[in-house]
Amino acid sequence: MPVISIADIGLTFGSERAFPQGRGDTTFVLADSVSYLRGSHSFKFGTEFRDFRHNNFNGDPGALTFNTTTNFINGTVNTAARTVGTVANRITQTALDFFAQDSYKFKPYLTLELGLRYAWNMTPSEGLDRFVTLVPGAGAGSMLVRTDSPYAQNNKNFQPRVGFAWDLLHNGNTILRGGYALQVDQPVTGMVTGLTSNPPFALPISVSGQPVTALGALFNGAPANIAPVTIDPNFKNANVQSWNLNIQQQVTRQRWDHGELCRGQGNAPGN
Repeated sequence: MPVISIADIGLTFGSERAFPQGRGDTTFVLADSVSYLRGSHSFKFGTEFRDFRHNNFNGDPGALTFNTTTNFINGTVNTAARTVGTVANRITQTALDFFAQDSYKFKPYLTLELGLRYAWNMTPSEGLDRFVTLVPGAGAGSMLVRTDSPYAQNNKNFQPRVGFAWDLLHNGNTILRGGYALQVDQPVTGMVTGLTSNPPFALPISVSGQPVTALGALFNGAPANIAPVTIDPNFKNANVQSWNLNIQQQVTRQRWDHGELCRGQGNAPGN
């Protein structure tokens, strides 16, 4: 039984879409970093390689939506959707990152933080080349094409970081801090998972205004309407710019650490 919804009374019953299903994820990470102190500089360098394997399958019993109870009684479906066939994929997505940063004590009262990160979030691949995407064209010129690269490589993700800590009065009591960073997000495999549900591997069908008796032929025979999944071939990784500026002021005459507070209260060390 498909998922059945009757909109005017808010009733939904039947199965769940995308079931039965199964999924397994495996991630391999190899990373290292090194620190180097020289004079007023504190350098740090690092790299990270990530290999993410995403394997899943799912079926689809379909969904029927009736706008009104009357339509439900009469068997007139307002919208219906189903992916015919079992959708399966074995997606691999890898990424390679590098970073370098320097904490530079420019003056005894001023420290600068300078850094750069590079991320290559590689275009995902499918184990059996089951990615099929829609290539837009004029009118009937659009076509479904099997591809091993659903979108262009994102290999220009340079992400600067800058910051500072400034002891304004040179006495350690008033510190002004600020920073800026550009950060790039690695996309999830859900961006391309749907491409394996396109023909010839499966048929994503969407129809409207059909009687229930006609849906069997549409879903199991030659479909009248196909709703393929696609992705922008020039898809770019999302990015976030963040910055902050804050001031820290010491309000007591004396700095206290945890041990001094404990001794001042007469507590035993370590409490």
